[in-house]
Amino acid sequence: MQKPIAEIGKSTLNHSDIEPDEFLSAKAHLFKTALTAKDCTMNTQPSTPLEFRRISQDFAVSGQIWPEQVADIAAAGFKAIICNRPDEEAPDQPAFAALEAAAKEAGLSFYNIPVSPAGMTYENVDQTKAALAEVSGPVFAYCRSGARSTNLWQFVQQQNES
Repeated sequence: MQKPIAEIGKSTLNHSDIEPDEFLSAKAHLFKTALTAKDCTMNTQPSTPLEFRRISQDFAVSGQIWPEQVADIAAAGFKAIICNRPDEEAPDQPAFAALEAAAKEAGLSFYNIPVSPAGMTYENVDQTKAALAEVSGPVFAYCRSGARSTNLWQFVQQQNES
């Protein structure tokens, strides 16, 4: 029985969905770019300075952000924010609507592409690919730790290489 790479609801990405060489290449890339606990910490207070990790020239990830930090994201040159965290995943996280309002006020595009901690779906990958194609400039993505955002970006890159 194949173990899923990512799973949620009825949409599942399985090892058998990808050719063995492609899977090993994707897996190697994921391990190269995946965040470790020391690379990214969750911002637990709005007063926490903005910390992020550049994955590429046009893509960066972080843990949870706060509405008060959105102006700093815009000042750093990002043109859009992708939220990969479901609303109410944790009781202390700000609501999607509050972050979206702060992004619009700062002149940033905002995309809500929630990924369950259980895993990503094909729809998540397709939505991320579409958002990245739509934005002209650097994109900032966040989830709880940055790992889901990193993994989504990596799957989009694998699709683009195919």
